[in-house]
Amino acid sequence: MDTKTKLGNHQVSIEYKPMDDNTIMLIITDISKVCELEEKLQDERQMLSFITTALKDKRQFFDSIEAFETEIDALYQKIKKEKKLSFEQIQIFYRKIHTHKGIFSQYALPNLPQTLHFLESDLFKKLSDNRLSSEFSQNYFDEAIEAKNRDISILAKYLGEDFINQKEILSISSTKLESLESFANKINDKLGDPHPLSREIKALIKDLRLVPLKNLLLAYPNLALHLATSMEKEIEPFDIAGGDFLVDPRRYSGFTKALIHLFNNAVDHGIEPIDERLELGKPAAGSLSCTITQTPGFFHLQLSDDGRGLNAETIKVKAMEKGIKIPKDLSDKDACLLIFNDDFSLKQDVTQVSGRGIGLSALKAETEALGGTVDVTSILGYGSTFYFKIPYFPKKEL
Repeated sequence: MDTKTKLGNHQVSIEYKPMDDNTIMLIITDISKVCELEEKLQDERQMLSFITTALKDKRQFFDSIEAFETEIDALYQKIKKEKKLSFEQIQIFYRKIHTHKGIFSQYALPNLPQTLHFLESDLFKKLSDNRLSSEFSQNYFDEAIEAKNRDISILAKYLGEDFINQKEILSISSTKLESLESFANKINDKLGDPHPLSREIKALIKDLRLVPLKNLLLAYPNLALHLATSMEKEIEPFDIAGGDFLVDPRRYSGFTKALIHLFNNAVDHGIEPIDERLELGKPAAGSLSCTITQTPGFFHLQLSDDGRGLNAETIKVKAMEKGIKIPKDLSDKDACLLIFNDDFSLKQDVTQVSGRGIGLSALKAETEALGGTVDVTSILGYGSTFYFKIPYFPKKEL
């Protein structure tokens, strides 16, 4: 039997070897150097994964960084002004931190996800203690921004400053578009609203901002593949089907960013390990699909997997354990929707991917903020399908 343990400042391997005279020889080997090399190799693999993912999904990566910076700064300014946050404000902050952590974990950032995980744990404690108001120090924000800066500096080191500075795909940056829009508003104030020149500039700005809806989700198939590999699972490569119609990312970014939790859950909770799938007579590689369609006034997003499916009875038991009152005649279909409740999770352990029960709650909140609805169907042992119906605002209404 070979056992690894720590002896003082050294990592050692302890091996017990039976001898002919019924004694046991104890063999202790210093493996500190080997462990250091393995740890260094693991760090280098994560670094390579981070750089590769940022290269593949450059636009969405920097959009995520910019959204994170904007929300952190807005919250910091709010706290500077009000000194304290209400319970509801802490809960909103908690959801946003969880969403950002999920996104940046999938991008394999070396520093920021772990910092957000610690911050999230502290926020979870505040919520669990039911502190209706809590003081926040500047350290909360400094640590998060510092971790983000360390990760960005890694990209600059390996890919150069130009990669960071030329992150915008548009020939006019988003900041410049905001300035141009402000200038158009000033024209209105001076020359009268609506002024033809102002209308023309605003129409141009809208055209520059609009992107196909599917573009806001293009990173997720690769991120799902990356997560599956890290969990020693397999999924078939897939693309986002449909969603070629144009939207303003500012309107739908909260919803599309929160969808990362659903992709994560499909891989983490839904898709079984390879040996389990083979025992069930399933292909070794799991299947995920994401389809976007339109009907008048709405778009519909559907995410399916061929994994374990949802166990309605287990969900009901878990709900009752958490004190959620459910009717005795609750249907299995309605029981499955309980997974969107706050703090509801079927996992025992909390990881950087899932376990707190806040991800799907955040997704539901973003869906309802748009006036949308969510539904789910599931067959135990065969997989689940999630349906989102979201109001669609055509270009002329943006």
